[in-house]
Amino acid sequence: MLLGQVVVVTGASRGIGKAIAIAAATAGADVVFTYASNDIAATEVSSEIESLGRKSLAIKADAASADGANNVIEQTIFSELTPCNSHFRTLAEQV
Repeated sequence: MLLGQVVVVTGASRGIGKAIAIAAATAGADVVFTYASNDIAATEVSSEIESLGRKSLAIKADAASADGANNVIEQTIFSELTPCNSHFRTLAEQV
């Protein structure tokens, strides 16, 4: 269903956000997710996603702020999860 897609979930180290991240991975998506402070919980969610055969990227960020949201999008675009990341990197280096 989501094979080949990258899903971004905010607040996924616990609760509903975690459930959404796991459901997306189960459906075939690679998952980028934010978390506020619990590094151990974020590592556990990443491990669970990766145990499903998907890639994950945990970003410690406040996605509720404009700077935090921009940071999440930037890290997602330039991550190994984004298929066209090498193209974006080349463009960014030229600017």
